[in-house]
Amino acid sequence: MVLGFMAMFMSGCKKDSSSTPSSYFTCKIDGTAFSATNLLNCSISQGNAMVNGSTATSFVYFWLPDVATKKAGTYTLDEIVFRYSPSFAADNFEITSGSVVVTSYNSSTSTLTGTFSGKVENSTGATKTITEGKFSVHLNTAQ
Repeated sequence: MVLGFMAMFMSGCKKDSSSTPSSYFTCKIDGTAFSATNLLNCSISQGNAMVNGSTATSFVYFWLPDVATKKAGTYTLDEIVFRYSPSFAADNFEITSGSVVVTSYNSSTSTLTGTFSGKVENSTGATKTITEGKFSVHLNTAQ
């Protein structure tokens, strides 16, 4: 199931080949710094955005509905898909509380910027707290 999810997810994203220093995806997971080393350009498809920050072994991912229409604003628990995986083969942690705040959606530069935080839980009941999340990513527009 995780592999199917990742295949679907990765098909909408490309590795960021730009050297723009403003591209970043960082947070703390239970107080430990997470900084994406494989920052991905993610897609806006039918107005929805897929945003991911990953390392060689883990990822934080969220899906935001209607970002092309709503642009800046707060996306709450009942609107978003938000996942954390400590390893690509491990059980995903899914959001139980939290939000993503889009502070800027610039369609002319295809840049999405914002913050995120929340609590996530996996199928065994283990929890993680994600704090100080910040991102600025380039988005590809898919038809």
